[in-house]
Amino acid sequence: MALLEAKNLVKTFGGLTAVNDVSFRAEEGKITGLIGPNGAGKTTTFNLVTGFLPLTNGSVLYEGTDITGLSATQRVYRNITRTFQIPHLFNNLTVLENVMAGFYSRTKTGTVSAIFRTPKVKQEEAMVRRQGMEILESLGMAELAQLQAGVLSTGQQKMLEIARALSTGPKLLMLDEPAAGLNTAETETLGRLVKQFNQKGITVLMIEHNMKFMMSLADYIYVLNFGQFLAEGTPEQIMNDPEVAKAYLGKEFQKNA
Repeated sequence: MALLEAKNLVKTFGGLTAVNDVSFRAEEGKITGLIGPNGAGKTTTFNLVTGFLPLTNGSVLYEGTDITGLSATQRVYRNITRTFQIPHLFNNLTVLENVMAGFYSRTKTGTVSAIFRTPKVKQEEAMVRRQGMEILESLGMAELAQLQAGVLSTGQQKMLEIARALSTGPKLLMLDEPAAGLNTAETETLGRLVKQFNQKGITVLMIEHNMKFMMSLADYIYVLNFGQFLAEGTPEQIMNDPEVAKAYLGKEFQKNA
């Protein structure tokens, strides 16, 4: 069953069509990949699906319901969460505080209670702190909890953004180039973690340029080129598609894959 279904997405900027009649599905419980050369329209497609950009045409369905008119914030409340190519963190907050920030989309504290620091607020804050540490421990980041996010390495910041995304309780997690800037060891660790939270029931939709990383994780892949879909299929089908090789992967990848 499709958890997410994008239908005939179109996005124009003035006279430029960045995304042209793009349709795809993210099956529940699966890892779906979105690949293509730079400028293919992948991140624009993510922005349309998550409500960061308005559609020129088309629709987005989630759990069978049309969410096209919902804001990005409203989609987070529907358990759709994303990361970015460049991590969007609160650099002056600690690692733990960044993760805790994600939980506040799920808490019930009102403004008045928060101002007066009622017992309910303190209890909820303690719970959020504990659960934040549990997420950091699961990602091997517990020892970084009290560091400021701004001092972390690129790889650590990427992992922190994923930790914060997990703290929102996503049913659909959308990862925009999560392996970009990571070294080999960090990429292998990330791959294991993506498999782990997918096995726990989180559906994943992922953009990635590291093709070995993508092919090792994805159940199904869509290929974008110049704002339109070029191909779709299993990783094996994509690796052996001559049109994909010509437009994006290249013969060398096919030999070594």
